[in-house]
Amino acid sequence: MKKVFLLFVSILSITTVKAFNIDVDKIDVNLRGKTVANELDSSYKIDVGDFDKLIVNDDKAVSLVKRMIGISISNVDEADKKSEYTKYMYFDKTDGAKTLAGTIFRDTYFQELQKYNISGGYISNVKTVPFDEDVLAFAYVKDAKVNGKDNEIVLTYWLKKVDGEYKIYYPWITVASKLDDFFNKIAQEEGAGDIIGSSYNGLSLEKDKAEYVDDELLKELYQNNSNKVVQITGLKDNGINMYGSGFFIREGIVVTTWSLIQEFLTDSSFMYVNDVKGNTYNVEGIVAVQTDYDVAILKLDKRAGETVKFASSSDLKLDDKLFLINSRNNDGFSINYGSFISLENGRLKNLLALSSVDVGSALFNVNGDVVGFTVGDQLNSELSFANSTDYLRNLQEILFKQEFESIKCTKLDNFKEAYYLTYEKEKKINTIPNKVWNKLSKVGNIKDNIKLDFIKGSYENHIMSLRYKGSNSSMIDSIYLLANYIDELENEGFILVQDESDKKVFDSKDYKVIIKESFDYLLIIVVEK
Repeated sequence: MKKVFLLFVSILSITTVKAFNIDVDKIDVNLRGKTVANELDSSYKIDVGDFDKLIVNDDKAVSLVKRMIGISISNVDEADKKSEYTKYMYFDKTDGAKTLAGTIFRDTYFQELQKYNISGGYISNVKTVPFDEDVLAFAYVKDAKVNGKDNEIVLTYWLKKVDGEYKIYYPWITVASKLDDFFNKIAQEEGAGDIIGSSYNGLSLEKDKAEYVDDELLKELYQNNSNKVVQITGLKDNGINMYGSGFFIREGIVVTTWSLIQEFLTDSSFMYVNDVKGNTYNVEGIVAVQTDYDVAILKLDKRAGETVKFASSSDLKLDDKLFLINSRNNDGFSINYGSFISLENGRLKNLLALSSVDVGSALFNVNGDVVGFTVGDQLNSELSFANSTDYLRNLQEILFKQEFESIKCTKLDNFKEAYYLTYEKEKKINTIPNKVWNKLSKVGNIKDNIKLDFIKGSYENHIMSLRYKGSNSSMIDSIYLLANYIDELENEGFILVQDESDKKVFDSKDYKVIIKESFDYLLIIVVEK
């Protein structure tokens, strides 16, 4: 696809994106995913084998954690808190260094409690993750006060078993606002062109010390694999963008999560896919869906990207580093990393902080092979989940055997019409006579190719004037959303005769078409000669 206008520096090789407005209240949330999966081509069916997204908690660990939180955020004297806490500390009779470390961990933990001045809140959830003979327990506390301000916190405890009972080895606190600062810093660095990220927590579960990855390795992994990933963007009517991620299972075929696609279909007006080079693509349709496994396979409108190579997630070992390449806000891509904890029934548990933008991202191992993709079960925490990609290997082989053009998919437009009950009606003022509209709307195929909210239409003295609500996004120019319309004009023989920052004029034997941005609106004028 050629460049639409050279003046749009950040948007290259762009095609227009499809608009859709869906009445969310008319959707059967429980059945729609299953219906979609049943109607798709069965040759692309994904066999999930022993996959099980259910997380089973350790009751003893949960009980201890709740007791610890009660002690930690109570109003009693700090000395009394420490005394009570010490009853549950881990002491290693054969390793004095570990006992000393445990005491240091305790004191640091209480310093953090004092620093954040945590009060109130309630435990909304506790997740326990076993590894070796130990357990990590993550307790999510909502509606808490951190230094008097509303915040969410996660209290995490590394537990060791002694005589059948858990003891606390290493406790720490994660404050949601601190995680937000981490994610925002990554976004700022991407915007400045810095591709090398970091890990939120370099803790090693195997060596009891922080462990960081060399920048040279990060740079190498980024250079070798950044062409294999994409960002998926949904544009809402209020101008707020929604983001997710994906990766190429083969050229032009993207893997992401089904829950992300559901969210985009119900909450956004436009959806498009872009890669690290700035190329932007339409989603032609859906190839496969497995709702329990939370995966959707999308076909783009053209062959693009580089294919990932899968490695078995069962080969991962405790503390192996996992690398994520994606974009925070479409202002650049970068690489970040975390640590693998454990694998059970096709579910990876990781010390890798994720935000909603990261959902659907490929997880690369140190060799640049993909071993999982991130899901949105646990966000804004150091604990995150991913699904093993072992179940995608067979599908990848099937897709490799077919030419890109032969890969079947359910068209996105047909999908929306078939599986959603009603579409919102556009409110519009249109005084153009039907006969005129039926004729002039064929110029550039206006009805299909202009996907902005229609405001007003009029016709007088052989001039049809159309007014649309412009893009509210600071990152997307309204004219960008007309790329298919402009291509159609050129295919019909129109010539671009005037090219200014806010106005384009196309001319043909029978018509002149003027496209002009004016404040928050976009005007399209078709003049009959």
